[in-house]
Amino acid sequence: MAFNSSPDFRPTCVTTFIRSFDSGAGTLLVETDAGRAYIKAKGNPGGPHVLACEYVGTRLATLLGLPTFDYALIQVDEIDELPFANGKDFAEPGTAFAARSETGTTWGQDKRLLGRLGNVDEVSRLVVFDTWVLNSDRYDPNGSRINLDNVFFSSESSGFEVELRIMDHTHCFTNGRDLTARVKQIGIVKDEAIYGLFPEFKPLLDREVVCATCEQLTNLSVDDVGEIVHSIPRDWSVGKPARDALQELIVRRAEYVAETIEESLFGPIQGDLFQTSD
Repeated sequence: MAFNSSPDFRPTCVTTFIRSFDSGAGTLLVETDAGRAYIKAKGNPGGPHVLACEYVGTRLATLLGLPTFDYALIQVDEIDELPFANGKDFAEPGTAFAARSETGTTWGQDKRLLGRLGNVDEVSRLVVFDTWVLNSDRYDPNGSRINLDNVFFSSESSGFEVELRIMDHTHCFTNGRDLTARVKQIGIVKDEAIYGLFPEFKPLLDREVVCATCEQLTNLSVDDVGEIVHSIPRDWSVGKPARDALQELIVRRAEYVAETIEESLFGPIQGDLFQTSD
């Protein structure tokens, strides 16, 4: 299955292994025939379903117009010999998720970067998005996961400013567990927690931007969601019951978040302070 998010990034094969990372999805840095990329492949420590969550989460981010890396599906072959960080296991042949490498750095490497952010509105949109897709791998509301390395600031453009990139969605929907028909349970659909809201993000939140993003969720196309979910590569082993349940979760969760997140973030809209009477 071929897929790419941009005509500027159309990799078809891995040409050189560079390094591996000790992450849940066993991320690999490689050269492809379309340039340097980070790939997540079958055989990774988290299993094939984290690849499905990465793919669906990233495509949903694109659907909302959020800034992601260019990404594509790419085929890994046996001859590629791509070792995971444990030094014992190798990427399995099959479909892998690839994200184009950009010049820049993660927030964890330089916390001062937030002060140079050019696309500040994307902070508000990221919080709405992470809450929608239940992304526990950036800033978990329970405090069990605070991952500054899942916030990337691109310096591809010249100048002082950097731009936020939305990345790493392996823990969307299930917190890294397998996708099953149970994912559509009402307790998951109506999870009241706010995800992705680092304390440093709070002063940057903009109510109008949040409301505009909620409007996008309200107008979400069920057909678009269905196309994304049901285009998950077959070799990632997500069965039809799990796909159907995931589609239902995404659509129903969009409605719930659109209705509730503004008040959760900012409190209720205050009425008129002064009332007149006849």
